[in-house]
Amino acid sequence: MSSNVDVLLLPMEGAMHEAISLSTQMRDAGLRVQIHYEKKKFKAKMAYADRLQIPYVAILGEDEIAAQAVGLKNMATGEQQTLPYLQAIAYLQKAVKAATGKKIISDPISWL
Repeated sequence: MSSNVDVLLLPMEGAMHEAISLSTQMRDAGLRVQIHYEKKKFKAKMAYADRLQIPYVAILGEDEIAAQAVGLKNMATGEQQTLPYLQAIAYLQKAVKAATGKKIISDPISWL
């Protein structure tokens, strides 16, 4: 089973405004994003992503927000990196396309 979500966005406490803004940018870029906003331990949130087979987790905390960046974790390989927002979006678009072979829809209404 593969997930219907490309990226699980994990905002740390107090980062909901930034998380909504970033998720909107990601969705506008054709990525399927879910925000995990429940107050649970970080390990439980990661287990949730793993259980649903979500390929990438985006971590948005105080340090990332200050740097206008996001931490990305590839759930299959465990590789983690921090990238500026636009670079992260481009990286995810390329990774999702490579993994699925599907075209990323960058214009949300282009299929109408």
